[in-house]
Amino acid sequence: MSILGVNGALAGVHRNVDKTQKTSTGSGVSFAELAAAKAKHQGWGVMENSSLVNYYAGTHCSLKEFTDYYESELQAKGMSPIEYSQVVKGAGSFSDVFPDYQVITKIGTGNVQQGLWERNDFPFDKYFDNSTTVDELNNWRPTGKNPKMSDPVSQRRMQAVGPMKISIVIPEKLQEKMDTDPEYAQKIYAKVAKWKTDYDRWNRAAVASLGPRAQEIVAKPWEISYCLVLDEEGEVKQSCVFGATGGKIIGPSEEEVRQFKAEQAAKKKKREEYARLNEEAALKRRLMEQGADF
Repeated sequence: MSILGVNGALAGVHRNVDKTQKTSTGSGVSFAELAAAKAKHQGWGVMENSSLVNYYAGTHCSLKEFTDYYESELQAKGMSPIEYSQVVKGAGSFSDVFPDYQVITKIGTGNVQQGLWERNDFPFDKYFDNSTTVDELNNWRPTGKNPKMSDPVSQRRMQAVGPMKISIVIPEKLQEKMDTDPEYAQKIYAKVAKWKTDYDRWNRAAVASLGPRAQEIVAKPWEISYCLVLDEEGEVKQSCVFGATGGKIIGPSEEEVRQFKAEQAAKKKKREEYARLNEEAALKRRLMEQGADF
């Protein structure tokens, strides 16, 4: 399987199942503080020398580990964690939470087996089709072997999604509770908003850890679409993130990722050799100054 971010390899779609990740919020923060935090940290995860990239590259951590570290870095720098309940305050729907995206919501309990979720021919595009029900997607079954990502049918499905869309599957009981309790709905909006922000930050850092060459060919934020399946607590239990534009998969292939890593390893080896030669030359000069006989 290949992904948009880094969880093994890169290629055009990032799929994930996470039943343990909890999107907790921090202490309160004013809108002025929030704006300051965003302005101060908007470059985090996109610069190779940032502490976030170094942390990710050094540990290949999970999304939860990465975002926990991000919050600790905020606190270390004297910044308050973003309070997402304030970010989504006043929102009456997910469309209000994500105004720059076309939001499609489906009511039902998402129950797609992990093995099917990871297939390249799974009809993810149908999550963005208002005429398709959640049960239809739950009941989908393959008719053959899992095709390659480059398979024309797989490509057409990804192309059909398009950019700047968010599909959210909401269990019926959760939707009913949100409809009857606006305050509770705000908490769910905050959870999903935080999940997306955390994912985007993690993905940028992951891509940046591969170097400038990777950053040139992976999907840009305005080319990405998201498919999110919520559990009855409003947690994102399954996700699929698409990065396609112009009918092409965005992101390096597995071979390109290996090449990136090989190039980085070669550069590191050269730096180490250069440092060793410098040390030997310095030692030789010191010994010569002391009258040592070579």
